[in-house]
Amino acid sequence: MTLQFAVIWYGGRWTLLAPGVRYDRYASRESALAAAQRLAEQARRQGYEVEILAQDVGGQLSAVPPSEAEESRPHREDPPQDPANSPL
Repeated sequence: MTLQFAVIWYGGRWTLLAPGVRYDRYASRESALAAAQRLAEQARRQGYEVEILAQDVGGQLSAVPPSEAEESRPHREDPPQDPANSPL
């Protein structure tokens, strides 16, 4: 079974949709992707296959390569971002 995690712009903020749960109010797309990556890692450790999807500027969902999701993990020096600066 493949679990899908989706990062979308919804209601003026970045939202992470996960199986059965909606996590929201992320300051940036990168923060939401980092959260998706953490959940995906937990699911992988439990034996699930995972896919992370992210909304692009045109509103389409596309699969995020694992390397891009890992690169989106926030670093300590990353300043918080306002969702109002979103490209959407």
